[in-house]
Amino acid sequence: MQREHREERHISPDSALEGGSAQFGSVSSAGASDDAEDEEVTVLKAYRVQDELLPRSSSRQQIDKLLDESLAMFHRDGPLVNPLDAATNAAGTSDSMMEQRLRFVCSSKGFDFGIFWKFDEGKQGLSAAAYVTMESAANSGVPLFVHTSYTMFKRWSTGFGMPGRIGYTGNYEWHEDIRQLPAWSFQRIRQAEQAGLRTVIGVPIESGVVEFGTTRTVPHNISTVSYVQKICTHKTSPSTV
Repeated sequence: MQREHREERHISPDSALEGGSAQFGSVSSAGASDDAEDEEVTVLKAYRVQDELLPRSSSRQQIDKLLDESLAMFHRDGPLVNPLDAATNAAGTSDSMMEQRLRFVCSSKGFDFGIFWKFDEGKQGLSAAAYVTMESAANSGVPLFVHTSYTMFKRWSTGFGMPGRIGYTGNYEWHEDIRQLPAWSFQRIRQAEQAGLRTVIGVPIESGVVEFGTTRTVPHNISTVSYVQKICTHKTSPSTV
């Protein structure tokens, strides 16, 4: 009679993977499961300690650097979305909300005043609907210029004057020195000179034209135009930011 020889398989206690597989595959009692969970927690803690002790890899350092730069850019340039959209969605598109938008642009871009020329029904003309004057220009002639624009030049026919011209063509205008324009191109040239204005810009938006000006000479900047359009554009319906 031949003796049967059984080859026993020895599992090394140092093999976490093989020992874990044998344990989870053969044991289903609650006590053994708790022991396995305790062992897993111990292993995770060991990895965490090891991660804290070892120096960070170059790729991880690069990621941390990019995150720091993105955070710094956010605080420097502000959010990419319109910060006033949420308030607009909640309060509607009133002229008082446009005043907040005008003031926001003046404050962030250094303009002394802002005027909103709103399309009439049918877009046959534009009328002054909102305006702001910054406190920094209170002692200059800028408030008088804005008041005169809002009262004496309250409405422009489409195609006539800077607001009407921009409303008709849909093209923005950036005049670094408004004094260089002929009177037929900027009918308020005399009032602008008395106020000491230099740079005046007009930007088309969905509901009309926004105008900004300052006593400083500001070089043409397409990024500022895009910024103005984003901030001042009225939302016809609530949108998700």
